[in-house]
Amino acid sequence: MSKNSLRRMRVAAAAALTVWAGGAIAAPEHVGDTEASIPQAHVRVTNWVPDGYKGIWVEAAAGRWYYGEFLGPCIGLGVGDAVALQLSPDGSLNRFSRVIVPRPHRQACAFKSFVTSAAPSHEKAATVPLSFR
Repeated sequence: MSKNSLRRMRVAAAAALTVWAGGAIAAPEHVGDTEASIPQAHVRVTNWVPDGYKGIWVEAAAGRWYYGEFLGPCIGLGVGDAVALQLSPDGSLNRFSRVIVPRPHRQACAFKSFVTSAAPSHEKAATVPLSFR
């Protein structure tokens, strides 16, 4: 069974459990099945929106959005007004990069995956109107 098939099965199972538990199902916002990369990220990344402690949406040039899911909780993301990016040696932002959160204490948050994505919902985007400028 392919990796994509397993991922789709996990999403379907999670959705079924949510319905069974009486919760609402939100449409998945992450559209990429393969790992993505933003070359020359130091000049192409224009915005970011935290997804709680579990991930981060990143906007690059031309309005392209990406979603990075963290390996574990990234405590402090969304608390402060800034994050730093620890890019790959070639200057790209990909799953081997890290997000550095300065507060409450300096934490490096590693990605589990970094994929193309739809833009975050307006509700989520309104929570952190910040940018990397």
